[in-house]
Amino acid sequence: MNRIFPGMRVARLCRTLPIALLLIGISACAPLTRTVGQPQQAPNRVQAGERLLTSGQPAMTELRALQPGQFAMVIDLAPREHGLSSADEARILAARRIAYIAIPVDLEQPREMDFELFSASLNAAHQPVWIHCQRNQRASMFVFLYRVIELHAEPEEAYEKVTEVWVPTAEWVRFANRILSRRQIAFRL
Repeated sequence: MNRIFPGMRVARLCRTLPIALLLIGISACAPLTRTVGQPQQAPNRVQAGERLLTSGQPAMTELRALQPGQFAMVIDLAPREHGLSSADEARILAARRIAYIAIPVDLEQPREMDFELFSASLNAAHQPVWIHCQRNQRASMFVFLYRVIELHAEPEEAYEKVTEVWVPTAEWVRFANRILSRRQIAFRL
């Protein structure tokens, strides 16, 4: 008799324990498995209107799986210390006839000029655009502001897309309120 599992013989425990551990290991890995050939999906994907998709950093396999012209452009708001290099991402997208724009936005100190460049880029695209950063924090807030300012979306509805991903920090709330105020939009976060 053993002291760990009273009443269970050691021989039976030796046969049962490895199988139990194997099953626990397999079940723990189950969410990580996917169909062979299926590209890994970028984290925190949010469809924000008909032509705007936001997400965290996509994997190279997901970018390679895009169809030529599926998006007019991909806008990357992550600083280069995160994810793919902009050269890698630009090369993969160029092979699919998709424009690539990198606007590195500091998560701790977003700048109005970055938002202006972002808005001008989106205004130039009349087809679907994929906007991403590391975790979809920068992207979701920039798209919220763009939808409210340029597309005249209802602020409450547009902001719901942000809260699907995160609760903005005090710095991002101040930034958004400053941008909205300068454009005479009364909504405040």
